[in-house]
Amino acid sequence: MESLCWMVVFWIDGVGLGQVPPAFFKQHQIEHVNRKLHGQLIDFTHNHGADHRVYSPALCEKRDLYVYLPPCFDPQRSYPVMVLLHGILQDEQFFLRVVEDLDREMVCGKLPPFIIAAPDGSITGTPTIFNPGSFYLNTKAGRFEDYIVCDVWNFLVQNFPIRPEREFHILAGASMGGFGTYNLGFKHPELFGAVSMIDAALVDLATMQSRHAALYERIFGGKEENFQGENPRLLVEKNADAIRGKTAVRFAVGALVPGNRSFHEQLTNLNITHAYDAFDVGHNQGAIYDSLGEKNWQFYRQAFTAISK
Repeated sequence: MESLCWMVVFWIDGVGLGQVPPAFFKQHQIEHVNRKLHGQLIDFTHNHGADHRVYSPALCEKRDLYVYLPPCFDPQRSYPVMVLLHGILQDEQFFLRVVEDLDREMVCGKLPPFIIAAPDGSITGTPTIFNPGSFYLNTKAGRFEDYIVCDVWNFLVQNFPIRPEREFHILAGASMGGFGTYNLGFKHPELFGAVSMIDAALVDLATMQSRHAALYERIFGGKEENFQGENPRLLVEKNADAIRGKTAVRFAVGALVPGNRSFHEQLTNLNITHAYDAFDVGHNQGAIYDSLGEKNWQFYRQAFTAISK
């Protein structure tokens, strides 16, 4: 049953959680999206008729990236930032579907103004069932951790007015992006002051070896030491003192309950304060956000105001 669940996860991530069909990416699509926003979506992709991609030294190639600037953006003012990691069988294009919701909540005051970056975490730049996603790790598939925490991060701070305090840096993601958030957020607590995971794809070693052998080989080279070196459960144990009382942690679950529930129990045992919610809505990011309701926006508000308290 669990292996079936993972296949469903792959397809839902690719279609049901906001991936827009490629046919829609015409030259004027970005203009169409921006007409609906009070803020502005900046195109650093090759999705809309011209190549504006950002070069990644870690991957030795250009990569797609969207950056959202909040309503009434003032380049003389410094802003909080969120790096938003997409799920498996997706790429940066999922952000075109969710950016309107975030923009609307800023306009109505439920969210403070902040900058959002949505990078491409697919292995080849075009997600497929055979190369569905990088999990944002440094592996034989590529240096995707360095791509996020070095290349994307440096591009943001060099080109946009980002607040330097870690408390104003949020890492967030769903499914594969949730795994990446667990991993990078707990590996780099000096960089991110808040982490938010939605139905994160957490699998233990035995399950990975027995039921996801192809994924285990492609990402971890079929080696236990590689898997354990990127295991969020071990990373949070290692960095517990740097996380406890210093990092805002939230995760909500729909379908992938066992791994997330055990992680919730681990954080509780480590005395790491966090928010945990589970809903019977399947692996559906939108339904999980709907179920969270006001609690979803409350987490971001509290995370971004923590430093001023």
